[in-house]
Amino acid sequence: MAFSWLTGGDDVAELIAKRNYARAAKVLRGQLAKDPSNASTRQQLADVLALDGQVREAVELLWRLADEYASSGFAGKAIAVLKKVQRLDPSLTKVEEKLAHL
Repeated sequence: MAFSWLTGGDDVAELIAKRNYARAAKVLRGQLAKDPSNASTRQQLADVLALDGQVREAVELLWRLADEYASSGFAGKAIAVLKKVQRLDPSLTKVEEKLAHL
């Protein structure tokens, strides 16, 4: 674990590289417990959950993140997140509606 002795925890990138998605998700959830407003950590957690096959939970997390970006005036970021949702679950028709609205 690169520099884990400095950070006091596991290196998420290393865990992902080793395909230890469950542990990476646990570490990211711990980081979110300390700072729940960290958008990049929430997006990284959604990515890890998707890699781990937990697509539904990843989509829910990304959906909330897209809403927050849109309401904060970051339409470009919201669109990028919604495109990721669309790739994860192409059957969601409400993504198209939301993209058209943005």
